[in-house]
Amino acid sequence: MTAAAEAVLEQAKALSEEDRLYVAHTLLDLAFLGERDADWEEAWTAELDRRMADAGDPAKWATGEEVFAAAVAKYGKK
Repeated sequence: MTAAAEAVLEQAKALSEEDRLYVAHTLLDLAFLGERDADWEEAWTAELDRRMADAGDPAKWATGEEVFAAAVAKYGKK
Protein backbone atom coordinates (compact mmCIF):
# COMPACT_ATOMS: atom_id res chain seq x y z
CA MET A 1 0.00 0.00 0.00
CA THR A 2 1.29 3.45 -0.84
CA ALA A 3 2.02 6.10 1.78
CA ALA A 4 -0.86 8.17 0.38
CA ALA A 5 -3.29 5.27 0.81
CA GLU A 6 -2.03 4.65 4.36
CA ALA A 7 -2.55 8.34 5.18
CA VAL A 8 -6.09 8.29 3.80
CA LEU A 9 -6.86 5.15 5.78
CA GLU A 10 -5.60 6.71 9.00
CA GLN A 11 -7.67 9.83 8.36
CA ALA A 12 -10.73 7.71 7.64
CA LYS A 13 -10.36 5.92 10.97
CA ALA A 14 -10.80 9.26 12.72
CA LEU A 15 -14.12 10.01 10.98
CA SER A 16 -17.56 9.45 12.45
CA GLU A 17 -19.34 6.25 11.45
CA GLU A 18 -21.64 8.23 9.14
CA ASP A 19 -18.71 9.90 7.40
CA ARG A 20 -16.83 6.59 7.08
CA LEU A 21 -19.89 5.00 5.47
CA TYR A 22 -20.17 7.91 3.05
CA VAL A 23 -16.48 7.64 2.11
CA ALA A 24 -16.70 3.86 1.72
CA HIS A 25 -19.82 4.12 -0.43
CA THR A 26 -18.25 6.77 -2.63
CA LEU A 27 -15.02 4.79 -3.05
CA LEU A 28 -16.94 1.64 -3.99
CA ASP A 29 -18.99 3.58 -6.52
CA LEU A 30 -15.83 4.99 -8.06
CA ALA A 31 -14.11 1.60 -8.08
CA PHE A 32 -16.98 -0.30 -9.70
CA LEU A 33 -18.97 2.32 -11.59
CA GLY A 34 -16.50 5.07 -12.37
CA GLU A 35 -17.25 8.77 -12.53
CA ARG A 36 -20.84 9.74 -13.25
CA ASP A 37 -21.89 12.89 -14.97
CA ALA A 38 -24.77 15.16 -13.95
CA ASP A 39 -27.00 13.86 -16.76
CA TRP A 40 -26.60 10.30 -15.51
CA GLU A 41 -27.40 11.31 -11.92
CA GLU A 42 -30.49 13.23 -13.05
CA ALA A 43 -31.73 10.35 -15.21
CA TRP A 44 -31.16 7.77 -12.46
CA THR A 45 -32.92 9.93 -9.86
CA ALA A 46 -35.91 10.31 -12.20
CA GLU A 47 -35.96 6.53 -12.75
CA LEU A 48 -35.88 5.85 -9.02
CA ASP A 49 -38.71 8.33 -8.45
CA ARG A 50 -40.75 6.60 -11.18
CA ARG A 51 -40.14 3.17 -9.66
CA MET A 52 -41.12 4.36 -6.19
CA ALA A 53 -44.34 5.87 -7.60
CA ASP A 54 -45.11 2.60 -9.42
CA ALA A 55 -44.51 0.57 -6.24
CA GLY A 56 -47.30 2.35 -4.41
CA ASP A 57 -47.77 2.72 -0.69
CA PRO A 58 -45.13 0.76 1.27
CA ALA A 59 -47.70 0.16 4.02
CA LYS A 60 -49.60 -2.04 1.54
CA TRP A 61 -46.59 -4.13 0.51
CA ALA A 62 -46.49 -7.79 1.50
CA THR A 63 -44.20 -8.71 4.35
CA GLY A 64 -41.30 -11.09 3.81
CA GLU A 65 -43.18 -13.77 5.70
CA GLU A 66 -46.18 -13.37 3.39
CA VAL A 67 -44.00 -13.60 0.30
CA PHE A 68 -42.26 -16.77 1.52
CA ALA A 69 -45.57 -18.35 2.58
CA ALA A 70 -47.04 -17.67 -0.87
CA ALA A 71 -43.96 -19.17 -2.54
CA VAL A 72 -44.15 -22.30 -0.38
CA ALA A 73 -47.88 -22.59 -1.05
CA LYS A 74 -47.33 -22.26 -4.81
CA TYR A 75 -44.13 -24.27 -5.25
CA GLY A 76 -43.92 -26.41 -2.13
CA LYS A 77 -41.18 -26.63 0.43
CA LYS A 78 -37.92 -28.28 -0.57
